[in-house]
Amino acid sequence: MNWEHLRTFLWLQSRITANKSKRAGSLSSALHTVIVVLAVIVGIASFAGSLAAGLGLLRDESPTVLLYVWDGLIAVFMFVWLMTLSIDLQRSELLPLEKFLHYPVSISGLFLINYAASILSEHVAMCLFIPAMFGLAVGIVLGKGAGMLLLFPLLISFLLMVTAVTYQFRGWLAVSMMNKRHRRTVITAVTVATMLIFQLPWLSSRMFGSRRGTSPGIFKIQQLSELAPVVNMVVPLGWLPYGAMASSEGRLLPPLLGILGMTFIGAVSLRRSYRTTMRLYTGNYGSGRTRAVPKLTPAAVSENSPVSVSAPRARSLVDWEIPWISEQAATVTLSTLRSLLRAPEAKMVLLSPVILTFVFGAPMMRFSANPSEYTRPLVASGALLMILLSVGGLAMNQFAYDRSGFRNYVLAPSSRKDILLGKNLALAPVTFALSAMVLTLLQWFVPMRIDHLLGLLCQAVTMYLLFSMFSNFVAILNPTAIAAGSMRPAVRPTFKTLIVGFFTLFLFPMAVAPAMIPLGLEFALHWFGRYTSVPVFLLLSILEVIGVAWLYFEVLKTQGRLLQSRELKILEVVTARSAEG
Repeated sequence: MNWEHLRTFLWLQSRITANKSKRAGSLSSALHTVIVVLAVIVGIASFAGSLAAGLGLLRDESPTVLLYVWDGLIAVFMFVWLMTLSIDLQRSELLPLEKFLHYPVSISGLFLINYAASILSEHVAMCLFIPAMFGLAVGIVLGKGAGMLLLFPLLISFLLMVTAVTYQFRGWLAVSMMNKRHRRTVITAVTVATMLIFQLPWLSSRMFGSRRGTSPGIFKIQQLSELAPVVNMVVPLGWLPYGAMASSEGRLLPPLLGILGMTFIGAVSLRRSYRTTMRLYTGNYGSGRTRAVPKLTPAAVSENSPVSVSAPRARSLVDWEIPWISEQAATVTLSTLRSLLRAPEAKMVLLSPVILTFVFGAPMMRFSANPSEYTRPLVASGALLMILLSVGGLAMNQFAYDRSGFRNYVLAPSSRKDILLGKNLALAPVTFALSAMVLTLLQWFVPMRIDHLLGLLCQAVTMYLLFSMFSNFVAILNPTAIAAGSMRPAVRPTFKTLIVGFFTLFLFPMAVAPAMIPLGLEFALHWFGRYTSVPVFLLLSILEVIGVAWLYFEVLKTQGRLLQSRELKILEVVTARSAEG
């Protein structure tokens, strides 16, 4: 690294910051100054509070207590660090490397500046946690003596490891998000993963909380002191607390090994980040090597024959054929399904039933007694209703996700009934797959009678047909423009849209309520002691699904005519954001 170049880069960054501050205006500069002063005050207070805690409260505490204190501080730090990372995924580099590749400068210096900037941009960590960690280390050293001096290299190597791995992960995300569609997918995936990670403690308490008091295990306090050191010794994030405990006990080898291990991880991460960045900007990103261009031998290519370099194209989803429906309806079905499987916002909606199943299904594993015979199908019906409600955001505003592509439906010479049928069939595979998963889990944990299980399968079809009829009317009468890549409205909704959406929530249960009639009739007959040996629920569910299917196709004709009369209005609404642009 050339120090002259590094000094030049630092000067350049200072000029960029000064120019941004000048363009922002005097008011913004004043607010920025106030925020900086407050951040400094918070950092000083955090340092002083941790110093007092380490010097006064932890002076005479055991090494195990030091382990727990550092574990708690690191856990909160990592929680905030990951939360900030998931929110700020789209941050660009401070100084883009591609603007300097044609200069005879040290790219490594620029890389280090960007790495340092990524650390300084974590304002919460810089103002609160890092001063608190150093203050706690200083207080422990002053309170327990010079034997704890290894805390400082331990803390520095820990911060190097966390920031280097984070910078490597952020660089990988930046490469993945160069494609806009992949960018939205990555953001969605990281957001969902972060949410699930933060929900794991709550889910574990919901699933296993009642068993902690009756079964011996790792949750007992007397066994925690035996488990915590082992976990800290194995997990790299725990090497700092384990090194603090070992230093307090007079052992030097564990903290020294922790310093070497964390420094090695940080150095490897920075090295890989630098190599990835250079391969990206030099057009050689991939496996680390330049891909060899295949050579054509003279035997493979003749003078009079054209060169064929394209392999046979694999059959895509939109090329499939669906029996028993028209070609237009099959085309709408497959194209809509493909769009749902590719759109990140649709993936988020389709994942919500899975998340809700684990969140609200966890208490099912804690039943101390088996539910009654008729409570089990009732719980299953509620789960099916929850799945339909989760995907209702897609079905009840189905044309909004086409956006400008809705013009293709307006100009298409196909029946509007086929368009609605295709839209309804596109959601059917996902909905029925989730329903089958829920029914399988319920049958595993709380087994139902076989006639009730078969009746629930018919009930799922009936519910979906009723749900589709209701959703078609809502999508036609109350469309709302949706911003690309999110579930937020593209424009501010009108008062009429809000009122209709409010009443839709109340009308939705009433629309699918007829599917509960067979189960209710069997329960009533059982209550009065009539026909107890006849599978009334199953027989009536079969008859009902046939009747509702006939009604669905009859109503679909009316809905097709309604869609044709309102398609220009729908087009105006769903393309509102494009018109503004």
